[in-house]
Amino acid sequence: MLVSYERNFLFVHIPKTAGTSIRNSLSAYAVCPESFWENRLLTRFGIHVNTVGPWHRKWFRPHCSADDIRRHLPADVYNRLFKFAFVRNPWDLLVSLYNFIPSRPTHRHRKRVADMSFADFVDEWTRRPEILQAPRIRDRQGRLIVDFVGCFENVSLDFKVICSRIGITVTLPCHNRSRHDDYRSSYTEPLKQLVAERLAEDIEFLGYTFDGVTDSPCRTASAAVKSAERSAA
Repeated sequence: MLVSYERNFLFVHIPKTAGTSIRNSLSAYAVCPESFWENRLLTRFGIHVNTVGPWHRKWFRPHCSADDIRRHLPADVYNRLFKFAFVRNPWDLLVSLYNFIPSRPTHRHRKRVADMSFADFVDEWTRRPEILQAPRIRDRQGRLIVDFVGCFENVSLDFKVICSRIGITVTLPCHNRSRHDDYRSSYTEPLKQLVAERLAEDIEFLGYTFDGVTDSPCRTASAAVKSAERSAA
């Protein structure tokens, strides 16, 4: 994740959604808790800054949820931030992970995934709660708590909307991109249906079908931001 209290934005980083590229593009504008000498000193003594530090010195995990961040910030601070995330078609996400993990020498699941068939990988990973994207941008009551949800499939255009909204001009490089064919060719009909059943929460809330997109709460919220930016242009 990235947060800027000067530019008033918060990026919630969902894995494998172009997040590394987005972080690299925006990091110059963001808070870096590791750079504060107080934080480094506390860490040396085994004291976590989040237990004693002021809100603007808080440290967050790279892939923590919007709700986790919200609970560590004053309500007025969280509310004034422009909060955004990117999501990805769940079927495509699984193919990307299956190709990405074995390519990373330091990944803890590298060898095991390299020895798995795609069907076995899907069967195991769709049982893992961390594969879900929707909980990362909702509160515990299931309400969307970010202002804009971009699509990996439309990342360049959606990123331009975000840059316009937060008032900066940067380019979006490509990092950690796993190369694979059209994700749909990896699925048999039974495997396609397995994902549809187990990841139904994401598919409905994020607005995806196997072949594309559909209406959803995320897309409604994002469309409103896009409309406002077009009107302001």
